[in-house]
Amino acid sequence: MKYVKQFFIILIMAVLGGILNWLIPLPIPATVWGMLLMFIALMCGLVKLNQVEDTADFFMGIMPMLFVPLAVGLMDTWQILADYAMPIIIIVVASFFICYAVTGKTADIIINRKEKNHE
Repeated sequence: MKYVKQFFIILIMAVLGGILNWLIPLPIPATVWGMLLMFIALMCGLVKLNQVEDTADFFMGIMPMLFVPLAVGLMDTWQILADYAMPIIIIVVASFFICYAVTGKTADIIINRKEKNHE
């Protein structure tokens, strides 16, 4: 019964994310809205971590399996995507290195601030 309650909480956030996606005309996927709502609910204490943790861990464990249909769909549309393969690869590689650099710099700033606070 615990897992049903946890799944229901996650489902409510996903549905609310879908409603926000319908109401707010921004190019943000409904799943992102749902995750944002879950984050806000967790930070505000409306939802406690132990109320969703076990089911969320289960979903994280099976996540790679959920990408299989997406990969098959990409294989079906490869002829359409082939014309754009090189720009897509360049964008993905550039985005990776930009994200890597920004994350490293952010971590460096945080670590330096903590060290200054301890001194």
